[in-house]
Amino acid sequence: METRLAQCLGFFAIFSLVSTGMAPNKCSNFDVSLENCMKNYKQQLSGSQWTFYSGIFTERIRLLCGAYKNSVECINQLKTSCLTPSHGQLEMINRQLESQANMANMCNYDRFYEEYAMHQACISRQQDRSEACYDSYNTTYKEKAQRLTLATQGNVVAVKEWCGYIDVYMACVEQNLKTNCKSIKVKLVHILFEASLDPTSQTIQEKCKKSREEENVTTYAQDARNQQDKYAVKQAKRENQTEDKGHNGLSRPTLSHTLFTLIAILTMCLLS
Repeated sequence: METRLAQCLGFFAIFSLVSTGMAPNKCSNFDVSLENCMKNYKQQLSGSQWTFYSGIFTERIRLLCGAYKNSVECINQLKTSCLTPSHGQLEMINRQLESQANMANMCNYDRFYEEYAMHQACISRQQDRSEACYDSYNTTYKEKAQRLTLATQGNVVAVKEWCGYIDVYMACVEQNLKTNCKSIKVKLVHILFEASLDPTSQTIQEKCKKSREEENVTTYAQDARNQQDKYAVKQAKRENQTEDKGHNGLSRPTLSHTLFTLIAILTMCLLS
């Protein structure tokens, strides 16, 4: 009787794990299982530049959000099935969920599809202007890679500086859509914008929110514009100095050659 009871309990335990999609050995291969949870979602993301503020079709966003929600559910089931996940496993789960926080804000936003569908055609017509905002930010992203690294490492000055660049980027998108799509809500624009940020910028954006709260400011955009103006002035000076050097380098030999020619002609005249 006891043997039969033990067999039944064992079968019930295995059935419970399988019914939730969690095989018994998933905790021992936790990182692989976690990656499998994200697989479909990542496949949906790949192959496209997801700038949601450019007018992506509503159904495509619906499919992506569906894949995202399935991934989150899978991760939560994985966490539950392991019963006592290690500290390292919990860290992996938290990193996965935190990296998708902006996607959660969009996919879980009340009446998102209704509001977005109402403005999708107008947003799409502004695509070129909105993409110009991205191009400007992407140029900064490449030119200031060292500052970006410092910001991701938590350097306070670099974080504040980079927050400004993100604020300028967002203000550019917001102004474009608010000007041309009159009734669109600012909150919807911000949600679309933040979901479009790359993972590194999303990480910094979270630091920005804390920094703004501590300093009681709403934006660092003006500081960033001042930095960009200073950078532009420095670049212009460097270019002018390069041109001057090139010009002076050519003019001196030309003048020397002219003087030498005149002296030679004068000498020939005197000797003749």
